[in-house]
Amino acid sequence: MKGSEQSEWFDYYYSKLNAHYKNKIKSLLRWQDRQVSLLAIFLLIEKVCNGDWTYLNHIQYNTFGKPFIKGIPFFNISHTQDLAVVLTSESAEIGIDVELIQNIDISEFRNVLNEEEYKNVESDALLFFDYWTKKEAVLKAKGVGMTIDLAKVNVTRDSCIVEGVEFFMKNVYIRKEYCCWIAQQLKQIQYIKVEEIFLR
Repeated sequence: MKGSEQSEWFDYYYSKLNAHYKNKIKSLLRWQDRQVSLLAIFLLIEKVCNGDWTYLNHIQYNTFGKPFIKGIPFFNISHTQDLAVVLTSESAEIGIDVELIQNIDISEFRNVLNEEEYKNVESDALLFFDYWTKKEAVLKAKGVGMTIDLAKVNVTRDSCIVEGVEFFMKNVYIRKEYCCWIAQQLKQIQYIKVEEIFLR
């Protein structure tokens, strides 16, 4: 979308929000963050709730802040930079995380990787984004947010156990500059749909 189209799109869908979500988006400092946050809500309502914006009034949150809506499929949302994604499943709780691949200082993230993961990342820096998005997807599927020590979530393989619960992970290709993983308790990840939308 061009600049004027983005502004018109934003104003139109922002007007559909209830006061709670208007305030949440208004509190974000960067224009890009406000846009991509609204994109995520747009995807949820249009793709999961059949375009019924009154569902915003029925969103509930678990103890750790994971949103859910009674009567619709399991869903999870992630966004980064200019991309928002929503994941739905008819069969089980799910989690998704997406990150824009960019240059980072790996040493700053030493505390979120275990010894094996850190050693692998030292040899191949791109693995960091695989590990990070896997960890986030798993914790979001479990519904506990970032309350668990990330270094204890071992994601060197495509399954891991967190607090006695096994999760299975699958890579989702969106574009080469993004890394995206989904997680679910079911070994055969199926009946899952990922929708994405870009600002550019």
